[in-house]
Amino acid sequence: MQAARRSVLGGGVVVDRRRLLELIAELRRAIPANIRQARAILERGEQAIAEAEAQAARIVAEAEREAAQRVGQAAVTRAAQERAYQIEAEAQERARRTLAAAQAEAERLLAEATARARAQEEEADRYAMAVLHGVEQRLQALLN
Repeated sequence: MQAARRSVLGGGVVVDRRRLLELIAELRRAIPANIRQARAILERGEQAIAEAEAQAARIVAEAEREAAQRVGQAAVTRAAQERAYQIEAEAQERARRTLAAAQAEAERLLAEATARARAQEEEADRYAMAVLHGVEQRLQALLN
């Protein structure tokens, strides 16, 4: 208000009415523009917030999906490991039983072979004794 003059009475200022009305009109025009601009800024801010929230929701959903997948994979891996341990234990038990059966069969066959060998040895001894007895009788007959 540089164009205003000081009033002689009361220490106030006298302002040109026409200039004051022009300033008021300018303010009336400027305020709605500023309000529109502020609203646009708010809307852009709200849109940015909505986009950020949507992106955050996508990230969270993807993380949850990945976590569920990893948990599922871990469960499959754990089940596979448990099955592998079970198969290994069954194989070891089967091998132990097979080895025990093989040892028992080997012992049976060894005992059978030993018995046959003793029987053959006894048969051979009896045959040898019979042959010797026969030779002795012939020698005795020759001597007599």
